[in-house]
Amino acid sequence: MISIIGIITLNSCNDESLTENLSNSENSEITYQMRSGLKNPLEYVGVAHNEYMKEFTTNLENSFNQGKWENISFLSPEFKTNFSQISNEAFIKLFPNSDSDTDKQEIIYNELDINEWFDNDSTDELMLAESILNTKATQKDKEFTMNLLIDVYNAINNATSDEIAYNELDKIITKHENLILSQEWSSNEDNALGALAITKYSAEFWKNYDFSKFNQSNTNLAGRARNPRSSVIVGADVAGYVIGGVVGGAAGVAVGPVTLGAGTVAGVLGGKAVGAWTGSAVAATAIAIYDAWSDWFN
Repeated sequence: MISIIGIITLNSCNDESLTENLSNSENSEITYQMRSGLKNPLEYVGVAHNEYMKEFTTNLENSFNQGKWENISFLSPEFKTNFSQISNEAFIKLFPNSDSDTDKQEIIYNELDINEWFDNDSTDELMLAESILNTKATQKDKEFTMNLLIDVYNAINNATSDEIAYNELDKIITKHENLILSQEWSSNEDNALGALAITKYSAEFWKNYDFSKFNQSNTNLAGRARNPRSSVIVGADVAGYVIGGVVGGAAGVAVGPVTLGAGTVAGVLGGKAVGAWTGSAVAATAIAIYDAWSDWFN
């Protein structure tokens, strides 16, 4: 496994923006976070996720319209390179001082073991996440994180439509805010808190993203009947956050110093943030370009 040491710096959102996000929530239940005035200390990881995905999806749309995905098979070496080029463009746009390049984005892709998530063999991203938690998390952090992951995946699996899935995800976010934010967490326990932030902001982003932008007639990949289930990406996001601990801890974050505001995140936590972004981006690409959402949640 190639190791490249790096640091990732993310932005913490200020109290005012957090309050606004909470007050605009469509969930009618009062969460522990609202009642107590406590805020998730890793909320900014979710904010950073949405900033990155906004840039990535813009680049993905442009690449699709330019026909760059024609004759490229899902999970092939050409797919990895094409995906990594688009990921690199997003990083460079958001983080102009980053050391990112296409080769380093491919390292992240490889070390997250992305193909193993989506190739429909006996190993999936939930298994990979649990394996990492078994060795790198406290028992308490593992338990709260896996309970959240399982609830997220069950909601997506059991829903017959995206509308139902997102309604259930709203309830799950409220439930786990009550559970997770009412606990005392040590500085080395960042799985449950970060996964909660990713779930919250990922659901918000993908619920409002319009995949019909890819239903065009200018490439041989377009024009098919589509019923995209964007809610499945939320599961990939949260699993990616956990699996990304390997990138930050064992291999280092390959993109070097980047800045997204005042909150500094390095090492394992930085890898988790990048893992969520990459998992999310690959799942979004599969849905947008290959209409492949149903393959992962049978």
